[in-house]
Amino acid sequence: MLKITGDMVMSEQQNLRVVQEAYAAFARGEIGAVQEAFSEDAEFDVPGPREIIPFIGLRRGRAQIEEFFTLLPEVEEIDQAA
Repeated sequence: MLKITGDMVMSEQQNLRVVQEAYAAFARGEIGAVQEAFSEDAEFDVPGPREIIPFIGLRRGRAQIEEFFTLLPEVEEIDQAA
């Protein structure tokens, strides 16, 4: 399976590697490296009630996605073994 991101075509294995590297960067607290896994025009959506969990919802672009991953460990305990 191929995924087209902008002008780039990536294989399933390449996509998997990018996701694994992003998760590993998040586990290390390297939020800047996490945002680099997303294209400039990426959309990232975590559905749910914003009035209860204010950091969820639709995020557009790297800056907003970075904000989500910066806020997440402040409100959630992250399991490093996962």
